[in-house]
Amino acid sequence: MTTTIQFYHLLHTAAHAAIPKLVQRALDAEFRITLCCRDAAEKTQLSDALWSANPNSFLPHCDLESADAVHTPIVLSTSEPLEKTGDVLITTRGELLSHAARYSKILDVFDGMDEEATTAARARWKHYKDQGFALQYIKQQPSGGWQMEAQISPEKQAA
Repeated sequence: MTTTIQFYHLLHTAAHAAIPKLVQRALDAEFRITLCCRDAAEKTQLSDALWSANPNSFLPHCDLESADAVHTPIVLSTSEPLEKTGDVLITTRGELLSHAARYSKILDVFDGMDEEATTAARARWKHYKDQGFALQYIKQQPSGGWQMEAQISPEKQAA
Protein backbone atom coordinates (compact mmCIF):
# COMPACT_ATOMS: atom_id res chain seq x y z
CA MET A 1 0.00 0.00 0.00
CA THR A 2 1.31 3.41 -0.93
CA THR A 3 0.39 6.27 1.33
CA THR A 4 -0.88 9.37 -0.44
CA ILE A 5 -0.13 12.66 1.29
CA GLN A 6 -2.39 15.52 0.26
CA PHE A 7 -1.38 19.08 1.13
CA TYR A 8 -4.48 21.27 1.60
CA HIS A 9 -3.52 24.93 1.20
CA LEU A 10 -6.08 27.05 3.07
CA LEU A 11 -6.49 30.51 1.56
CA HIS A 12 -10.10 31.57 2.12
CA THR A 13 -11.41 29.87 5.27
CA ALA A 14 -10.07 28.85 8.64
CA ALA A 15 -9.24 25.21 9.38
CA HIS A 16 -12.31 24.77 11.61
CA ALA A 17 -14.53 25.75 8.66
CA ALA A 18 -12.77 23.61 6.02
CA ILE A 19 -11.91 20.45 7.93
CA PRO A 20 -15.45 19.20 8.65
CA LYS A 21 -16.09 19.00 4.89
CA LEU A 22 -12.88 17.01 4.39
CA VAL A 23 -13.83 14.74 7.29
CA GLN A 24 -17.30 14.20 5.82
CA ARG A 25 -15.83 13.12 2.47
CA ALA A 26 -13.51 10.63 4.18
CA LEU A 27 -16.39 9.36 6.33
CA ASP A 28 -18.60 8.97 3.23
CA ALA A 29 -15.83 6.78 1.76
CA GLU A 30 -16.09 4.65 4.94
CA PHE A 31 -12.65 5.54 6.27
CA ARG A 32 -11.79 5.77 9.96
CA ILE A 33 -10.23 9.16 10.60
CA THR A 34 -7.71 10.51 13.07
CA LEU A 35 -7.72 14.29 13.37
CA CYS A 36 -4.40 15.47 14.80
CA CYS A 37 -4.72 19.04 16.14
CA ARG A 38 -2.06 21.63 17.03
CA ASP A 39 -3.20 22.02 20.63
CA ALA A 40 -6.10 21.54 23.05
CA ALA A 41 -7.77 24.82 22.02
CA GLU A 42 -7.81 23.81 18.35
CA LYS A 43 -9.06 20.33 19.28
CA THR A 44 -11.99 21.90 21.15
CA GLN A 45 -12.71 24.25 18.24
CA LEU A 46 -12.66 21.39 15.70
CA SER A 47 -14.77 19.18 17.96
CA ASP A 48 -17.38 21.95 18.14
CA ALA A 49 -17.21 22.34 14.34
CA LEU A 50 -17.75 18.59 13.85
CA TRP A 51 -20.83 18.70 16.10
CA SER A 52 -22.39 21.48 14.04
CA ALA A 53 -21.02 20.72 10.54
CA ASN A 54 -24.26 19.29 9.21
CA PRO A 55 -27.60 20.82 10.26
CA ASN A 56 -29.31 17.40 9.98
CA SER A 57 -26.76 15.40 11.96
CA PHE A 58 -23.25 15.51 13.41
CA LEU A 59 -19.94 13.90 12.60
CA PRO A 60 -19.44 11.22 15.29
CA HIS A 61 -16.15 11.74 17.09
CA CYS A 62 -14.39 11.46 20.41
CA ASP A 63 -11.02 12.02 22.00
CA LEU A 64 -8.30 9.46 21.28
CA GLU A 65 -8.03 8.72 25.02
CA SER A 66 -11.76 7.95 25.29
CA ALA A 67 -12.87 4.38 25.95
CA ASP A 68 -15.14 4.81 22.89
CA ALA A 69 -12.25 5.61 20.51
CA VAL A 70 -11.98 2.05 19.20
CA HIS A 71 -15.65 2.19 18.05
CA THR A 72 -15.82 5.82 16.90
CA PRO A 73 -15.12 6.63 13.24
CA ILE A 74 -13.39 9.96 14.03
CA VAL A 75 -10.90 10.43 16.85
CA LEU A 76 -9.20 13.69 17.84
CA SER A 77 -5.74 14.04 19.32
CA THR A 78 -3.13 16.72 19.96
CA SER A 79 -0.23 14.47 19.00
CA GLU A 80 0.56 11.86 16.40
CA PRO A 81 -0.86 8.58 17.74
CA LEU A 82 1.70 5.94 18.68
CA GLU A 83 -0.40 3.27 16.97
CA LYS A 84 -2.56 3.31 13.86
CA THR A 85 -5.98 4.66 14.77
CA GLY A 86 -7.60 4.95 11.37
CA ASP A 87 -7.16 4.81 7.61
CA VAL A 88 -6.89 8.58 7.16
CA LEU A 89 -4.91 11.05 9.25
CA ILE A 90 -5.80 14.73 8.99
CA THR A 91 -3.24 16.99 10.60
CA THR A 92 -2.96 20.71 11.27
CA ARG A 93 0.19 20.33 13.40
CA GLY A 94 2.56 21.51 10.68
CA GLU A 95 5.22 18.94 11.40
CA LEU A 96 6.66 15.80 9.85
CA LEU A 97 4.90 12.60 10.80
CA SER A 98 6.99 9.79 12.25
CA HIS A 99 4.72 7.03 11.00
CA ALA A 100 3.21 8.37 7.76
CA ALA A 101 3.31 4.97 6.06
CA ARG A 102 0.72 3.60 8.53
CA TYR A 103 -2.09 5.46 6.79
CA SER A 104 -3.78 5.09 3.42
CA LYS A 105 -4.04 8.85 3.15
CA ILE A 106 -2.78 11.88 5.04
CA LEU A 107 -4.33 15.32 4.69
CA ASP A 108 -1.79 17.95 5.74
CA VAL A 109 -3.88 21.12 6.18
CA PHE A 110 -1.96 24.39 6.44
CA ASP A 111 -2.75 28.11 6.57
CA GLY A 112 -1.60 29.66 3.30
CA MET A 113 -1.91 33.16 4.74
CA ASP A 114 0.91 32.33 7.19
CA GLU A 115 4.26 32.48 5.37
CA GLU A 116 5.98 30.41 8.06
CA ALA A 117 3.34 27.67 7.75
CA THR A 118 3.67 27.71 3.95
CA THR A 119 7.47 27.47 4.12
CA ALA A 120 7.19 24.55 6.57
CA ALA A 121 4.68 22.81 4.26
CA ARG A 122 7.15 23.10 1.37
CA ALA A 123 9.84 21.48 3.52
CA ARG A 124 7.45 18.63 4.44
CA TRP A 125 6.56 18.17 0.75
CA LYS A 126 10.26 17.83 -0.13
CA HIS A 127 10.87 15.41 2.74
CA TYR A 128 7.94 13.17 1.79
CA LYS A 129 8.90 13.36 -1.90
CA ASP A 130 12.43 12.22 -1.00
CA GLN A 131 10.86 9.34 0.95
CA GLY A 132 8.91 8.21 -2.15
CA PHE A 133 5.36 9.00 -1.02
CA ALA A 134 2.59 9.83 -3.51
CA LEU A 135 1.90 13.57 -3.13
CA GLN A 136 -0.89 15.95 -4.10
CA TYR A 137 -1.03 19.70 -3.65
CA ILE A 138 -4.60 20.96 -3.38
CA LYS A 139 -5.29 24.69 -3.27
CA GLN A 140 -8.43 26.25 -1.82
CA GLN A 141 -10.46 28.28 -4.29
CA PRO A 142 -12.30 31.56 -3.48
CA SER A 143 -15.58 29.60 -3.43
CA GLY A 144 -14.19 27.39 -0.66
CA GLY A 145 -13.81 24.43 -3.02
CA TRP A 146 -10.54 22.72 -3.88
CA GLN A 147 -8.37 22.46 -7.01
CA MET A 148 -5.54 19.95 -7.41
CA GLU A 149 -2.53 21.94 -8.58
CA ALA A 150 0.23 19.29 -8.51
CA GLN A 151 0.58 15.55 -8.18
CA ILE A 152 3.61 13.28 -7.85
CA SER A 153 3.31 9.51 -7.94
CA PRO A 154 6.08 7.17 -6.70
CA GLU A 155 6.38 5.79 -10.25
CA LYS A 156 7.15 9.29 -11.60
CA GLN A 157 9.82 9.79 -8.96
CA ALA A 158 11.59 6.55 -9.87
CA ALA A 159 11.80 7.49 -13.56
